[in-house]
Order: sequence, then C-alpha cells, then structure tokens
Amino acid sequence: MKTRMIQNSMAAATVLAASLACGYISLSAQQRPAPEVAIGGTDLGGVVTSRNGAEAGV
Repeated sequence: MKTRMIQNSMAAATVLAASLACGYISLSAQQRPAPEVAIGGTDLGGVVTSRNGAEAGV
C-alpha cells in the first residue's frame, strides 16, 4: 500500500513538473510580411474594382 502511494505521488509530481515546464515555454509563430510585388514599365498591373469596391481573387 505504501509503495502504491509513493508511485502515485511520483507520478503526480512528474505531471506537475511537466505542466510547469510547458507553461514557461513560449511558442511564437509569426508570419513574415509578404514581399511587395514590383511592377515594371512593361508589366500589366493594378487593382480591379467594381462599383462595390476592390475585387478579390482577380
């Protein structure tokens, strides 16, 4: 019975330590800004608009 209680206490301590360790780890996944598209003198480029505003996916 005493061995079982020690094992449960060790398991609880391990879970607590792992939880605390994960709490201190900060994961920051940040996206880089998209590069600006360069439009040269011989390229066609612009924004497609309608009476409702700019059109997406054109």
